[in-house]
Amino acid sequence: AEREIIYGNTFDLIPDSIFVICHNSISILQAIYHMKPVLFIDYKYKPSSKRAIIKSYSDMLARQIINYPYTTDHIKYGELFELSDKSKTLYERFIIDYLQPDHNSVDMKDALLTELKSSN
Repeated sequence: AEREIIYGNTFDLIPDSIFVICHNSISILQAIYHMKPVLFIDYKYKPSSKRAIIKSYSDMLARQIINYPYTTDHIKYGELFELSDKSKTLYERFIIDYLQPDHNSVDMKDALLTELKSSN
């Protein structure tokens, strides 16, 4: 079945989503901040410098990457709609390390929210 693809409403849609499909965008950070399961998409049929970034996020968060084009055989459906205890711990660590302020940096959460709001 065809699914509707909605552009320009990322900021409003992610908090109420069941999971988030990402390729490489700031939506990854918002999904992590809202503790949403992330499914990474890698378009292996075309060269991309983003492949290493996607792999890095996937490894850091213990989330799967789906290589496109794909068959449904590669999708671990049990991991799509919930976060394992390991992933929850990794998300929390990521939020602490990258999305919360420290004494030397801007509050990344505020910077992220400002960026997301201005992109709409």
